[in-house]
Amino acid sequence: MADRASKTAVLRASPGVCIAWDRSFGGRHCADSPPIRSSRWHIAKVTHPGLQKHCEDVFGISSLDIQAWPPFEGNLASCKSKTEPIQSSSHVWCSWPVFDGCTGIVAHIEPIYPWIFGIVSASISQRVLSGFHPAQRPQECRFTTQCISWLHLPFLIWYPQAINVIVLGKSLQYIFPLPSEFTLTPPTASLPVQPLEMRDKLHLPKSSALCEPPGFFVLAYLVPLVLQCSLLHPSFSKSSSLRLLRRALTPINFYLCIRFPFFYCFLPLEQRLLSNIRLSALGFYFAVKSLDWGFSKGPYYTRTLKVIDGIKQWERDELSESVRQAQEENEVNILELFRWTLSQLTSMRGFSFSWGPTSHANTYSTLDLFYRFYKVKLAGFCALYVILSVRDSPFLSLRSALLSLGLPDFPGLNIFAEAFLTLAFGILLATNIDAKFTSLTLYVTAIHELLIFCNLPKGICEFFNPTYYPPLFNSPHKSNSLEEFWSRGWHTVLRRTFLIGGGKPAGWLTKAAGGGVRMQKIACIIGAFVTSALFHEYMLLVVFQVPHSNPHIFPTSFPGSGIYFLLQPFGIIIEPYIIPLIPKKLGGGKMWVWIFGLVTAYTFRAEFSGPHRLLSAYPPFSKIPWKFYLIP
Repeated sequence: MADRASKTAVLRASPGVCIAWDRSFGGRHCADSPPIRSSRWHIAKVTHPGLQKHCEDVFGISSLDIQAWPPFEGNLASCKSKTEPIQSSSHVWCSWPVFDGCTGIVAHIEPIYPWIFGIVSASISQRVLSGFHPAQRPQECRFTTQCISWLHLPFLIWYPQAINVIVLGKSLQYIFPLPSEFTLTPPTASLPVQPLEMRDKLHLPKSSALCEPPGFFVLAYLVPLVLQCSLLHPSFSKSSSLRLLRRALTPINFYLCIRFPFFYCFLPLEQRLLSNIRLSALGFYFAVKSLDWGFSKGPYYTRTLKVIDGIKQWERDELSESVRQAQEENEVNILELFRWTLSQLTSMRGFSFSWGPTSHANTYSTLDLFYRFYKVKLAGFCALYVILSVRDSPFLSLRSALLSLGLPDFPGLNIFAEAFLTLAFGILLATNIDAKFTSLTLYVTAIHELLIFCNLPKGICEFFNPTYYPPLFNSPHKSNSLEEFWSRGWHTVLRRTFLIGGGKPAGWLTKAAGGGVRMQKIACIIGAFVTSALFHEYMLLVVFQVPHSNPHIFPTSFPGSGIYFLLQPFGIIIEPYIIPLIPKKLGGGKMWVWIFGLVTAYTFRAEFSGPHRLLSAYPPFSKIPWKFYLIP
């Protein structure tokens, strides 16, 4: 027993789950196999204290939590609960092989009812195997799984000398040497075993995370970033030494910003998804921003808000020489420089600066903002209901849920169900972003009114002026082309980030290669979307980094979001030839945007809404507090 335990990798997983590794490489076994001797993972639900003793004897595992699980009578469709005590003589122990060489079987165990457990299988091939391996094949336990490639098992990473175990359920991670081979036999005894923390047994550190929560000391990362940004003030335009310093800070800031979210994150990863998404987005944004600041030919000038035809707006025009010279010669004090730098750091769309786009100012009243908030919340409420109903449904898929409601089965039901779920996910994503920004605008409006009431300096009041917070979205569902969707319908917060990171460099390279104006425009579009793809894949690498229970690993994880954004420029290029072919009675360009968007967004949705990913941040729909819907 002691010798076996010393060679066995053991861990404390989620309640009632026993996981062990057998590396005898005996090949795949089917339903009527003898006791297991194969290269695969074994996940066993604890059904009886005797199994706890069995796991200790066979695996050297003494860290199991007992969880009652009644045996089944018949197959899964006719399972019935047994409340009487389970005798080991009539007990059936089922294990699910999860990994087998380069081809394996996934068996993701999900609760269907409090006393029934089902299996969610991902199908790549048509080969169907039985997923249980008791010593003798009993008829009381029937499950099936389907073969998939091991590359599609996101909770398993194979290193040359170690196995990195990601346990679904409680986000525990352990790295340990591969153990020796085992032989599985059914439990025969019922002896209590004292639970043991595997961190103590394996001498692991108290935290297996590769990142740690950020503290006040991380403000030191802002020092070179703030310094580089401040050197773009017009008053420093004639200093060549400061220009060299600004460029010298570029690689330093780029590296620090890109690496920061990997060093510091909010834990636990599964429960702090939104916080880590913001952290990763800021890391990428400021990394590209450091390139923008470092390679800028000159300073950033401020521009004024104009009133044209009774509409307040910013125009993207070249400032006159007199305006530039006045800003360069204007003496600046420390407080003014700090205000200018802070405004530059927080102005993601650059409305008050010369590099910003042409845009209308925010003219929404407080009542208009509340109306917009509740309107998008209502749409998000409906989308969230659909998504969480599917996530928490015993049917495990929208198709099965629709069939259970009486919807007749038809050949295109699968496509309809997936498109509907993708649409709901897109609505939820857009409404969440819009609602949060509208809430921010409401708070900024209240702060601005309070500062004016307190008669504070104009510079401070101007920083909270709601005029600089126009809505992020402009009815993207009404777009008549993909170009309109991405340039005006969807939010443009990261527009300059994608242009600086890939759009403009691609255009410059095409021009240098002798490409015409149209080729330069196409290259710029492709470059911008390539940067967008990198941005979203970067977020996945940060937010779902090891030890997340469903990590995103480069290069083995499927880049679903990256593929989605890489397809967009090709849709923009070909749409002038396709939209005229669609009758206006069918929607014309709108129909094209909807079809192309729903088809290509499937990979994006699948990657962000997988197990323990973005949707895991939501509790069951019935347990979401009312303030989530009513309070901005």
